Amino acid sequence: DAPRRDPREGVGELDSAANADGVGDLQGSASASRPRRPRILLLITLAEVGGAQTYVASLLPALVERFDVVVAAHGTGPLRDAAAAAGVRFEPLAHVRRPVGAHDVAGVVELVRLLRRHRPDILHASSSKAGVLGRLAGALAGVPIRIFTVHGWAFAAYSGATGRVYRVADRLVRPLTTVTVCVSERERKLGLAARTCDPARTVVIPNAVDVAGAPRVRAGSRERPLIVAVGRLKAPKDFVTLVRALGRLEPGSFDAVIVGEGPDRERLEDEIGRLGLAERVTLAGERSDVPELLAAADVFALASSSEGMPVSVLEAMAAGLPVVASRVGGLAEQVVEGETGVLVEPGDPEDLARALDRLVADIELRRRLGAAGRARAEQAFDLEPFRRAHVELYSRELARRRLPAPAPIP
Repeated sequence: DAPRRDPREGVGELDSAANADGVGDLQGSASASRPRRPRILLLITLAEVGGAQTYVASLLPALVERFDVVVAAHGTGPLRDAAAAAGVRFEPLAHVRRPVGAHDVAGVVELVRLLRRHRPDILHASSSKAGVLGRLAGALAGVPIRIFTVHGWAFAAYSGATGRVYRVADRLVRPLTTVTVCVSERERKLGLAARTCDPARTVVIPNAVDVAGAPRVRAGSRERPLIVAVGRLKAPKDFVTLVRALGRLEPGSFDAVIVGEGPDRERLEDEIGRLGLAERVTLAGERSDVPELLAAADVFALASSSEGMPVSVLEAMAAGLPVVASRVGGLAEQVVEGETGVLVEPGDPEDLARALDRLVADIELRRRLGAAGRARAEQAFDLEPFRRAHVELYSRELARRRLPAPAPIP
């Protein structure tokens, strides 16, 4: 567990190529002027809007002062912008993409080349595809520490052949994993039962948001209560069930906004039209002002069929909104039934409609649940302990291998 020799030595031609384009020279000049900081590469499948991307972006402020950081992902989106804002190098990936296919072989080769060029002490992968390909590439490239964060096991989120492929793949790369991080206790139990993670090398670090910086809701400031939902318009976010639940509420008793984009938009538009909800339900697309939208709302709704620990729910709690959500994944660890919100059966528009109707009709209930949710977010889901837990995890693993340690968080 604590080899004296850096396993990245002697990586051959690709490291020579790095020196040829100046990367190695820059690293050499930096190490000559100050002690080498530990190097970390944060890998995720896509740079688009999403909870896993928010997780990575939330870590950056705590890492840039302590590590040499690189972020790698496919495509463009808020994560790329967050890397630029933090002054962190962003590496665009060409072959690491979401669908399972023959291009995954090219994805592994691409990642091996990337890792040999940057020579990180730690590879920290998030999301299912990057988690499988990254851990395999990390082992091939000799990365000493390979960490995978589970935002929701893919074998549980996907049905049929895709789910089975991910279960087998996660089992195969389990021996290559230094530490598995689960965002909820439920995900840890699910992984242990499926033998996709090791009990001695699996930890739980819940997701977090900037509670102190979140705009606060003003319940009852609107003529009709506003229900807001946020997420990618694609499974496992089940917005069709949400729209059908809204169609069961008293006409004129509410307004609703669904924030996000995705391949299910046309289907949602058709369902909204079929139910005669066009004047009450707005598909707002992707928005950069989600915290302000939450602060202007009265109820937050999430009808997912599968989840890990959704950041959108934590953002709603930080704003002081009562939450109505499906009883799936780690949501029962976020939402305290009857205290900070209401949990309902997934895929059941009747159950969801009953919960929403209670909150739409009762402003005092909304205020009580929202205030309790804000207090719970402050106590259990704020950013400082989240960032500290990650830096301490990295420090422990670096110390075990006698590699350079980061500066502690004060």
